Amino acid sequence: MLLRYHLFAALVGAIVGAILTLYAITPALSQEGPPQARPGCMPLIELRGRLAQEYHETEVAGGLAKNGPAIVVFASPDGETWTIVGVQPNGMACFLSVGEGWYTGGDKAPEGDAGI
Repeated sequence: MLLRYHLFAALVGAIVGAILTLYAITPALSQEGPPQARPGCMPLIELRGRLAQEYHETEVAGGLAKNGPAIVVFASPDGETWTIVGVQPNGMACFLSVGEGWYTGGDKAPEGDAGI
């Protein structure tokens, strides 16, 4: 039971952290100008290609923020790497977070350094 509580608390902490990060960078996501002018941003189609080629990551989850960009989660098939991006209606995607040890609710949490 205690392990479930710790896993739930870690998940809630991660979600809250992602939301706070999103709100902190939302002004940067809505800036006008060429993609090169915004570090960490590029067209979503280009970002998809780069993540697939360099990290073998594909989209695994996504959703719409209440007052901001769409959120898309990419992960490698083995969960070794993951990336979360915010996507504006104009198709520009900006990195919000990256990490290792992605797992879904039905998966067993990673053990060792990547574990919770």
